[in-house]
Amino acid sequence: MTVGGSTKATACAAAAGAVLVCSDVFDHQPVELSAEMICAALRHHSPEVRVFVVPELCSPLSGLPATVRALGAGRVVVGCRRGHARRQKILGSLRDAGVNPAAAQVVDLMPGALARPQDVAEQSVARLRAALARVSGADVSAPVRDAGAVLGPGRVSRRDLFGLGHLGHLGRRPVAAWTADLCQGRGSSRLCAQSCPSQALSAAGPGVSVDAASCRGCGACVAACRSGAMSLSGASMAELEAAAGALVEDAVRLGLGVAIVCSSAVAKVALGGPWLALEVPSLEMVTTGWLLEIVAAGAMVTVRSCGEGACRRRGAELARLSGDVVGKVAPGRRGLVVVPGEGPSPRDGAGTPLEVGRRRGHGLAVELHEPGATVRAMSALAEHTGPWQLVSSVAPLGDVVIDVARCSACRACLTACPTGAISAPGRQEDGAMVLNFDASACPACGACASSCPEGALSLHRAIGSSCLPGGRRTVAQVAGGKRCASCGEPVGAGLVANAVAAKLAASHPVIASRLLSGEDLCPDCRLGAP
Repeated sequence: MTVGGSTKATACAAAAGAVLVCSDVFDHQPVELSAEMICAALRHHSPEVRVFVVPELCSPLSGLPATVRALGAGRVVVGCRRGHARRQKILGSLRDAGVNPAAAQVVDLMPGALARPQDVAEQSVARLRAALARVSGADVSAPVRDAGAVLGPGRVSRRDLFGLGHLGHLGRRPVAAWTADLCQGRGSSRLCAQSCPSQALSAAGPGVSVDAASCRGCGACVAACRSGAMSLSGASMAELEAAAGALVEDAVRLGLGVAIVCSSAVAKVALGGPWLALEVPSLEMVTTGWLLEIVAAGAMVTVRSCGEGACRRRGAELARLSGDVVGKVAPGRRGLVVVPGEGPSPRDGAGTPLEVGRRRGHGLAVELHEPGATVRAMSALAEHTGPWQLVSSVAPLGDVVIDVARCSACRACLTACPTGAISAPGRQEDGAMVLNFDASACPACGACASSCPEGALSLHRAIGSSCLPGGRRTVAQVAGGKRCASCGEPVGAGLVANAVAAKLAASHPVIASRLLSGEDLCPDCRLGAP
């Protein structure tokens, strides 16, 4: 099949998706890769995909939009040896052809200097397959927003793009977008706003606003959002889960590891090396659960930062915490998490920790949403159930501590908690209110702590044995133990007397003194006494 008289094509089947491979991928010897090999491998997983070899796709680029329009492809993957350097121009050409930015991926197929031809061939296919899985999972109905421009949902019209031509294709920065109809958050304690490292999100009233000038497109809010209301073009959780699943499958099959890579550092993971790259906008959106899920699926994992200070520190913290968690729940697999610059690579020889992981993987499905990702992976890995806890600023789960002496039993924390992690199943016979906490359901949003009028509740980020399913525990038992000498009701049936008295001491000293008296009276009888 020929497109525009200049494109040599290998077609698997008619479909809306297409993989375009620059001819430069096959021009350098030795190489064991062919268009037929790519087509056969991709067709095994995506029967309807079409694969085309485009002569000199990267240089010049002027023919790419016409080629894509002629194909009528709505989801496009482009692979070439200069993919990293030419990415923005290639993506710009695809936008000119009407391809939704969320449904376009560019894969760098430049091999490492000492890479073996067979490794290059296998990993080229693996990278293209992961990119195809990623664009297949893209939601093209989500809003597409970048710095200085807002595009409508669905396919991007040429007229819209023409109006934005003065911006150029270089330097386009995706910006997070909020969809009101999907948002399930409330108040100011929203995970999306709290997770933003650049304070570009603000939650006021029923809405969330995004400051495009401040947004760096890191994706942290997308990962934190539990309802899918936050979106970032090309980096939805569904896309990343699909790509991660494909990479893990190939990593296990080929004896490789998966490196979660900041987009600015993707060139650091050379084709033909020991790692397959899962590219993310920034390590800010990555959590320990992502690393744990990959380990639980049977692959070695590491992270690669762009080298910028915050990115480098976060990458190291994520890897260390994940390795420590694995060391607690499955000591034999601790070596499957490699801290950048430390530890072995997947090809350091037979008998490496990777072999342990490959024999014990729980499956290839990868879940990245928190807190489910961490909890599910820990459950799959768990060989050890003794009590333990690791406190870390990058932990995706939280743990609460309640100062019973200050708690007024007002239940504000129960109302504020968006996940039901804090619960009060009922009062005991003596009137005491029991507060239970389920660490596996706590996303560390801090809504409970910020809502407590007495400042009796504190929250810290931590992962521990209590995060495993079934770990709900009692964290406080407030008041109770006495019966009212007047009416016989439990003394702790209402708000705790000491906490209420402290608030009333200045304005209502008489009432406060009654509440603090040693009489065994419930609050109602104390307040109603003559």
